[in-house]
Amino acid sequence: MMCSRVRATLKRDFCLKTMCYQTGGIYHGHNYSQITLEERRKIERWRHARVSFDEIAQALKRHRSTIMGSVPARG
Repeated sequence: MMCSRVRATLKRDFCLKTMCYQTGGIYHGHNYSQITLEERRKIERWRHARVSFDEIAQALKRHRSTIMGSVPARG
């Protein structure tokens, strides 16, 4: 008997293979990694120095929305 975790993994893998087949072998999934503590510290220093989100994103090779999402809103 399969546990639900194994069943969910098999279902996900099947869906990915089906998607690759339907798109001509190209998987259009999202691949991302969380911002590290060191990156957060750099962002904090650079924002304090008034560096723009675009420049920070370019330096860290991240999307600007990722950088903006990691900065708490001013209140």
